[in-house]
Amino acid sequence: MNSTPPSQGSFIISIMTSTSVPGIVGALDSMKMRPDSTPLLGEIAVPTLIIHGEDDQLIPVQEAQSMHAAIAESTIYLISSTGHLPNLEQPEWFNQKVKEFLEKL
Repeated sequence: MNSTPPSQGSFIISIMTSTSVPGIVGALDSMKMRPDSTPLLGEIAVPTLIIHGEDDQLIPVQEAQSMHAAIAESTIYLISSTGHLPNLEQPEWFNQKVKEFLEKL
């Protein structure tokens, strides 16, 4: 399982502790109440990049794989030893994959 370096952990904690309670409640309520858009994934007709951490404790890998299966022009990368924040946990790898994807467009 991923072990977030202390500097990254401190950064994430600072973001979370500086967020207001109403902001957190509003964000969580919005996520809870949003309609399921999964049926619309098949309508996406543009190149789509999916990057997902294999150790994500919030969103199972199967969700990313299902998105990939539903989006015809998608590319998926599963990052080992990475959780919910691959852009922070593996920034060099993440940025390289985004760069490669954009260069192909």
